[in-house]
Amino acid sequence: SDENFLPLPRGKGKNPKRNNKPTTETVRSFVLKAVSLTCLRHELSQTDRIRELGVESRSRRGGASGLTQRSWRLWLRPHPGRLFDTSSVAWGRKDAQFRLAFCVNFRKDRRVVSQPTTELLEPKEGLFVLHLFYRFEPGEAAGPASSVKPLLEGVETLLAEARGTSRSQAATLSLIGRADLGFVFLSPDLYRLHGWEKRLGALLGRHGWTKVFSFFSMTERSDYTVSEEEQADQLVSHDGLVPGSPEFEQRMNAFRERSRYYTEVRLYPTLPDWRFFAFYPMNKKREPGANWYALPFPERKELMQGHARIGRRYAGRVIQYVTGSTGLDDWEWGVTLFAQDPYEVKAIVAEMRFDPVSAHYGEFGPFFTGLQASVAEVVLRLAGSA
Repeated sequence: SDENFLPLPRGKGKNPKRNNKPTTETVRSFVLKAVSLTCLRHELSQTDRIRELGVESRSRRGGASGLTQRSWRLWLRPHPGRLFDTSSVAWGRKDAQFRLAFCVNFRKDRRVVSQPTTELLEPKEGLFVLHLFYRFEPGEAAGPASSVKPLLEGVETLLAEARGTSRSQAATLSLIGRADLGFVFLSPDLYRLHGWEKRLGALLGRHGWTKVFSFFSMTERSDYTVSEEEQADQLVSHDGLVPGSPEFEQRMNAFRERSRYYTEVRLYPTLPDWRFFAFYPMNKKREPGANWYALPFPERKELMQGHARIGRRYAGRVIQYVTGSTGLDDWEWGVTLFAQDPYEVKAIVAEMRFDPVSAHYGEFGPFFTGLQASVAEVVLRLAGSA
């Protein structure tokens, strides 16, 4: 169990100490603070674990002083399989001050929890990526435009939390066509990412928003980059350099630095503030005569290096992130593009469609496009038109 003693606000009147009798609502407020402290101490997620909170008030006379003491029984309705079992809260004197004592008990059933969870799930390398796209469907749930204030406050609080979390990022989008509002989250912790998704869905769902598409993936390194051995052979056979010579070592060191930077950017990207956004999922075909996975690795590598050369020609005009979702979602990869000019996105996609990798082996899902914009801009615009 875990205890937290929290000082109560001083009472009013001539004798503030004697008048310092908290209401049930005050107790509830202090208990929520205590729950937060307990969750932090045990590295738990309060939002994920507490579904419902109630407080019962009781009074009794006792103690050497004969003073009336009030106590409250706190009951929690936890999610199934969660750690919280029963909790209690009492109010009284401690060191000549009125305080609340909060105690939370944890289940001792080892079949439920074999050891305290740290609520941290990180991949071996890279980041988790989640695309969430919503459509506004006005109706009774949406309410008047003035009711969007609680929604905006809740979403902005969530986004501030995501952006303030180490190595996590969040982009917000005003989408065109099949969806209205989009989010892209990156985080090294799947528990946090999962919590943000559920909180966001609950907030938006209460105000007339429906999720129309989601995509869960991870950043990953490429299997088809040039290896150090291949680069060394190229310098010897094509450029005529002698291994161990100063120029050879200089060129190899530059190659290693580029490779490290390329891998770092793929695994731990930084979302840009470029205006235009596009996303689409894709697979590689498994059809007779066009089975990507039946090709020998050297052939696949040669094809992908030609594919990558097209992408490099758009450096400075298009930023592309390819994230892997094999075993995580219905599609195998997600392609996220940012540009200052939509023309550049259209141009790079059109040119790559004629490349053999796409022409013979590519399968593409729905395209989502839009502009980077604040949630307030999107929500207020739509609420005003409802």
